Amino acid sequence: MINRSVLKYVGLLLVMCVVALGWLFAWSCAVGEKQASLDALVALGEKQPTGISGGSGDGAVILDSFYHTMYYTAASRYREVNGRLPESQLDLQRFLFVQPRLKIEKWTVEDGSLTFCATIRGIDGTTRYPESTICQRGTDAWDKFMEGGKKLMLSSLRERKEKGLDVNYTAEDIREGRWSNYIWDNVRAHSRDAADCEQLMWSHDLAGILAIGAERFEGANGRFPSTHQELIAFLGPVNGEAWIAPATGETASFVDEYDGKNVCYKPSPDLKHFELIVPLFGAGLEQRGEPRGPQWGPHNGYYAGRYFMYTDEMMLVYP
Repeated sequence: MINRSVLKYVGLLLVMCVVALGWLFAWSCAVGEKQASLDALVALGEKQPTGISGGSGDGAVILDSFYHTMYYTAASRYREVNGRLPESQLDLQRFLFVQPRLKIEKWTVEDGSLTFCATIRGIDGTTRYPESTICQRGTDAWDKFMEGGKKLMLSSLRERKEKGLDVNYTAEDIREGRWSNYIWDNVRAHSRDAADCEQLMWSHDLAGILAIGAERFEGANGRFPSTHQELIAFLGPVNGEAWIAPATGETASFVDEYDGKNVCYKPSPDLKHFELIVPLFGAGLEQRGEPRGPQWGPHNGYYAGRYFMYTDEMMLVYP
C-alpha cells in the first residue's frame, strides 16, 4: 500500500510544477524554450531549509524546483537585458533573487544556445540530471525555437476559431511576427524604451518568483506564509544585489503596507490566500505597442506604471 504522505507529495509536486511552468510559459503561449519536464522538476533537497514544517523533506524537494525555475528565468532575462547568453553562473549574480541551493553540473554556451544541467534527486532515491536550453536571439537555434512557438500559437488560433471566439489577428500575422504571445515580446510591446523594458522585466520576474515561492511554502506547510519574513526564511538568503531596481538604483525590500517603492506581501487572516505587489517605478505602457498580442491590464495583475500584483487565485491562470 502506497504511503499517504507519498501520494500527497506526488499530487502536490504536480500542482507546483503546473504553477511554475504556467507562469513561465502562459505569457509565452507555451512557445517552450527547452525547459525542464515535470520529471526534471523533482528536487534534490541537499539541505532542509529553515521554515519547513515536518520532517519528511517534501519542502526541500518543492524548493528545488523553485530554484531550478529561478535559474531558468534569470538566464532568460539576462539574455534579454544584455543581448547575450550568460557565460557562467557568476554572470547571473544580480539576476537571482535568493541564493539557490542547487547543484549545477553543466553550463555550456555553444551554437547559439545555453545548456545547463542540475542534479535532481527524487523522493524515491533516484538521481536525474535534467538539461534546460535557452537560445540566443538571431541564431539558427533561436529561429528553430520561434518556429516551434509559432506552431503552438497557430494551433491556439485554430482552437479559438473553432470555439467561435473573436480574434483580431490572422495566421499570417503570427508567421510574420506581427502578433506574438511570447513573454519578452509582450514586455517590449508594453515598454517605452530599453530602460523601461528592463524595469518591467525586473518587476515581472520578482513578482512571479516570490509568488511561486509562496505557493511552494503552502505546499510544504499547508498554509501561506504569515509574514514576508517567514517567506524569505523559507526560500533562503536574499541576494541583495538582485533586488536593486533598475529604474532607481536602490534596493527594494519587503514591507507590510505597499508604499510604491518596496515589495508588499499580505496574507489573509486565515493564511489561505495572499496578495503580492511589486512596484514598477513608472515603467510600462497602458496600451500595447508592436508586436500585437494579448493586452495586459488589471485583469491579469498589470497596473501600468504602478505595479504588478499577484494573488493565489491568479497563479494557475495568470495572465
